Amino acid sequence: MQIFVNSVSGNNTVSLNVESSDSIEQLKALVLEKTHAADVEEMRLVFAGKELEDHREVADYRIQSESTLDLLMRLRGGRGSLPRIDPNLLVLAQRNNQKKMICRKCYARLDIRAKNCRKKKCGHSNQLRSKATLNGKQAKKLNCLETRVMILDEAECAIYMARRFHSHHENGMNMVMR
Repeated sequence: MQIFVNSVSGNNTVSLNVESSDSIEQLKALVLEKTHAADVEEMRLVFAGKELEDHREVADYRIQSESTLDLLMRLRGGRGSLPRIDPNLLVLAQRNNQKKMICRKCYARLDIRAKNCRKKKCGHSNQLRSKATLNGKQAKKLNCLETRVMILDEAECAIYMARRFHSHHENGMNMVMR
């Protein structure tokens, strides 16, 4: 039987000779040969307002001789998926987000380098504590020997790392990093 396929632009119609037992995938392959359109996965054939599924046959949709199908291309776009963050960066962001100081009197959240509270109601108290980390444990309090800023891990300070490196080599031990 002969069917017609309207192309994407609408000004070009292609005639195809198919059998009613042919699958829609075979029909798309014939259209691809005739129109030199994009990939078969991008093609959408529509008949009577319904998109034709690849695994079904032409007879399933009651397509008769001299019927007209519309060829559409799959449209990619829309909002898309949420941006994926590298798990290592996510862990780093969560850890850095917890580097805060808390005023013991008014519970104000302060910068990690704060020495006094910024609020008037506690009289700019100097009684500060570090905020608990995500896992509920207190952060290990260390001051970097180079910048004098509180750090959570010795690995963040170059001087601690250098001392660890030299102490392992002076003792004749192999360097083992935690």
